[in-house]
Amino acid sequence: MEQPDAVLLERWVERRDAEAMAEIVARHSRMVYSTCRRILGSGAEAADATQECFLRLATVRRAGPSLPGLLHTTATRLSLNHLRAESRRRERERRYVETLDPAQEARWDDVQTYVDEAIEGLDETLRGPIVRHFLEGETHETIARDLGLSRAGVSYRIDRGIREVRERLRRKGIAGSSRGP
Repeated sequence: MEQPDAVLLERWVERRDAEAMAEIVARHSRMVYSTCRRILGSGAEAADATQECFLRLATVRRAGPSLPGLLHTTATRLSLNHLRAESRRRERERRYVETLDPAQEARWDDVQTYVDEAIEGLDETLRGPIVRHFLEGETHETIARDLGLSRAGVSYRIDRGIREVRERLRRKGIAGSSRGP
């Protein structure tokens, strides 16, 4: 016989019963994900928010009257908070870009985090050689030998990765030099 949500939540709160939590997740994850997806519009962000919602549920110390209501409220608030935080981040970036003198090259301290984000966003076939060459100081020959590529193949991947990093930075309004990433 299927136990009511309140009983499952009580089992979780009182005894940290993993089976009870697993049943709660199985019953309500679709609703939580759908709520997050409607608000966020992105499947990946919705999946992250869904996971965070159940992580928060895991910290609950007392059972409430309506578990679906609690989960829906939590999913909605988490998603809206994420949208607000993302909006604030974009606004900070916009204000920062407005303060830049387009004729002045950006300083490394100002753009370091953005460069790391741009590198992180590369496909692994480009990110690996970029990281190994620029951040670990390896030569094209060493990278080529380890990856089973020609030196020209490694050079191509590094050059392409640099172009993609520059393009990502350009879209954020960050002007760079013609040297490395």
